[in-house]
Amino acid sequence: MPLRLASNWRLAKPQRLAKVATFALLAGVAFLPAEAKEPVKQFGGVPYETIPSPRMQTTPSDAMMTRRIDLSVGKSFVLDLPQDAGEVFVADPKVANAVVRTPRKIFVIGTGQGTTSVFVLDKNGQQIASLDIGVAKELARELSILREVIKKALPKADIKVASVGDNFVLSGTVDSALEVQSAIDIANNLVGTSGGFMGIGGSAGKVVNALQVRGRDQVMLKVTIAEVQRSVLKQLGMNFDGQWKVADSALRVLSDNPFSVQKEGQLSNTALTANLNGKTSTLRALERQGVLRTLAEPTLTAISGESAKFLAGGEVAVPKNETCDNTTGRLICTISVDYKPIGVTLNFTPVVMSENRISIRLATEVAEIDPDNAYKLTNAVVPGFRTRKAETTVELPSGAVLATAGLIQQQSRQAINGLPGAMNIPILGTMFRSRDYQRFETELLILVQPFIAKPSAPGQISKPDDGFADATDPSAIFMGKLNRTYGNTAKTNAGPVGFIND
Repeated sequence: MPLRLASNWRLAKPQRLAKVATFALLAGVAFLPAEAKEPVKQFGGVPYETIPSPRMQTTPSDAMMTRRIDLSVGKSFVLDLPQDAGEVFVADPKVANAVVRTPRKIFVIGTGQGTTSVFVLDKNGQQIASLDIGVAKELARELSILREVIKKALPKADIKVASVGDNFVLSGTVDSALEVQSAIDIANNLVGTSGGFMGIGGSAGKVVNALQVRGRDQVMLKVTIAEVQRSVLKQLGMNFDGQWKVADSALRVLSDNPFSVQKEGQLSNTALTANLNGKTSTLRALERQGVLRTLAEPTLTAISGESAKFLAGGEVAVPKNETCDNTTGRLICTISVDYKPIGVTLNFTPVVMSENRISIRLATEVAEIDPDNAYKLTNAVVPGFRTRKAETTVELPSGAVLATAGLIQQQSRQAINGLPGAMNIPILGTMFRSRDYQRFETELLILVQPFIAKPSAPGQISKPDDGFADATDPSAIFMGKLNRTYGNTAKTNAGPVGFIND
């Protein structure tokens, strides 16, 4: 540090030079800042004053502290400042509060969930600290209780529980989808969005499902749709047509059957007609019995928890509407159509609840064209459809059979038509009346049978075309065969026969 002597200082003796050197060493070790004005100092009776060296000034940006602080509700944090604080600003006091105890220490307290900012200024208004405060709910206790409850409820499952903000993440592996649902239900009841943790209150977070099922099972579903329809049609009687004179008055008698048991034009072979002088009488006699059997057995395999769909059939064009255009002078009509699927449809979603127990959401349908219910338009015929449909959710063991739907329907129609008065005469009245009788019976049953499917080795599953070969021309022409069949002979299950002597 430079040393400036007073004006009355004189260097007269060599001893004084030594004193000046010693003073210079002491002045380099300790000095007072230039800002502090001091009286004239003396050393050994010699007055002197010191000149301070240049001082480094720091800019606010060099001295400003920037930090990120994460707290829990009700927890605090002590922050040491590089300089004395003059003012403290908190953006959101509902999230955090700052308390200044000393100029160099600030206590930051979390008061509510959320994020906020805290700014600290010195006495000159320069920013010396910028804090980003994040306050979350205290989750340590909730995590501990949730882990304990899940461990007791699902001892075989390897489930890990973690928290990310207000969210709870369930990860790990379980044995079945039932354990996944159980873990999610437990977490939702304890910490889910429905309420606070175990009724304690406070905003609850979301439950994130990251669980995986070990070796997801495959389910094969076999659905049997069996239907039998029986019909009985009977017709017997006389029908008259012509003019009969009673007391010189013409009386026309018409006694056709009120409803036809067969389509028009199909009764000629069952009717006996007599014509006499323009009077016609027809004897109608018919009896018909019919049986209709429908059997559909779709089979479909899907992974547990996934949906599968099966359709065997086709689509039928159904006229929708007709539009005509006459702008060109000619009437041009076009018909728009929709396509309706027919055949066998199967949709199902299996879930393996536990060992050998399966929950199935099932929707099956059998649709076919019904000509009797067709509707005729001007230029088109809208076909009718017969549909058997069932949709349900069932739970049953692997390999078990359950009837999910069934129908028994009986319908009968009977009508008597004849000549009034004469038709009521005993015995002879039979000649003046006709009787039509119809009866329909329907029985429908839908069965489901699920299996836990396992893959088979190649060659263990037989195919429908195994052993099929087209017939040769001579076989088809002379022998009337359509195919040749080659295959392995049936195996004979044989074992040791006889007596065993010990």
